[in-house]
Amino acid sequence: MGGALAVVLFSLAIVIALLRLYGGTRNHQYIYVDLESGQLFTGAPDQAYPVMSPAGTASGVRAFVYTCHDCTDQDCFIGHLERMEDGKRLVRLPSLIIWYRGDSDKGLRIQDTKFFHECPNGRLKQCLPDDLF
Repeated sequence: MGGALAVVLFSLAIVIALLRLYGGTRNHQYIYVDLESGQLFTGAPDQAYPVMSPAGTASGVRAFVYTCHDCTDQDCFIGHLERMEDGKRLVRLPSLIIWYRGDSDKGLRIQDTKFFHECPNGRLKQCLPDDLF
C-alpha cells in the first residue's frame, strides 16, 4: 500500500513539474519586433511572415532578445532576427538588411550572438516573453 502511494505521489510531482515547465501560455509565445517602429511584442509561434504588429503594420519578425544583466528595457538588445519564407528559416542581424538562410555558414554565425556581443560579466542571457512583458 505504501509503495503504491509513493508511486502515485511521485507521478503527481512529475505531472506538476511538467505543467509548470510547459503549461504556461506565455512560454508558448515568441518575441517579435515591428521593423517599422522597433516596438517589441509577443505573439503565437505559428504566425506567418510578416507578423501583424499591435500597431496594425505587417512588418513583424521574430526577435531574439538578450541581456548581460537583467531583462529590462535598458539592458536588453536584439541579437538577431528571424522569419520564415517559402518554408525556409531566414536570419539577419538587426543592423543589416540582408537575410541569410538559417542553416548557411553566415546564418549560423549570425545566430551565435556571443560572436557579436560579449558581456563584461561573461554571462549572456536570452530574454523570454515572461521576462519582458
